[in-house]
Amino acid sequence: MKIVAFFGSKGGTGKSTLAHLLAYGAALHGQPALVVHTDDREPEIHDSRPYHYFDGRDPKRLYAVLERAKTGGEGLCVIDGGGNRPGLDRILAKACDLILIPCGIGGQDAPMALRDLERLPGAWIIVNRFPLSPGHRRRPKAEDYIAQLPRKRILCRLGESAAVDRFTEPDTRPWTAPPTRVNNAARALYRKVRDKLAQSSPSPDPHPGSG
Repeated sequence: MKIVAFFGSKGGTGKSTLAHLLAYGAALHGQPALVVHTDDREPEIHDSRPYHYFDGRDPKRLYAVLERAKTGGEGLCVIDGGGNRPGLDRILAKACDLILIPCGIGGQDAPMALRDLERLPGAWIIVNRFPLSPGHRRRPKAEDYIAQLPRKRILCRLGESAAVDRFTEPDTRPWTAPPTRVNNAARALYRKVRDKLAQSSPSPDPHPGSG
């Protein structure tokens, strides 16, 4: 499996949501997918989805599942790097095939994303909650805001949809498919990641923190 991580020192940019959205997109393309929870907060119960969910808060269990993922054939292992823990991010980055930094369109999102890019120079930015419609009233301001970011390091822009919030909610009833626009966003994100992985260099050391 390829290992993809969502890192970032700013909260609320969508790391957890995008981790689930990517895993769901992989599942829609018929690929095995796993979301690994690394935040200190208690993980939700996600047991009826077309992708798997793993509590990786314990370092030994986390490194063991990443090592298994490296030799596990096709599919995606997606690390949800929630929480402001740059030290842990740098350690986990050694095991990743691709690092993604979500960035919103307001407040300190862009400056914080630039700071994260400095400490994780091989990472790619995903602009999240961007008004995709050319006629949207917030589009000009959003364009000006993300102009702070290096365009050559932006992987894609994702629109805003309240329906994606359900990905980080516990499964209190059997999983049902989200609306079509969410399915389309999941597929599009997976294709962007798949294509970037296809361009990447050989996988790094599967034993983070060793040596």
